[in-house]
Amino acid sequence: MKNGGRKGLRLELGLAVSRLSLKPGETRTQPELAAFCGVSHAAIQHIEYRALKKVRRALEKLNITEANHR
Repeated sequence: MKNGGRKGLRLELGLAVSRLSLKPGETRTQPELAAFCGVSHAAIQHIEYRALKKVRRALEKLNITEANHR
């Protein structure tokens, strides 16, 4: 199994189900996601931090910055 073991698998599955169950324009807060997935709020924050870091790196590779879109 991946680094997170069963808990990581449950989290991935929970996030996927949560994403699929949202209607267009609907959002969920980090605490709501954490409760839905059965993990801590900190775990959700960590996932968001890593995802944003990946997006920023990808944008940097494409030479796209925040300043270009203001």
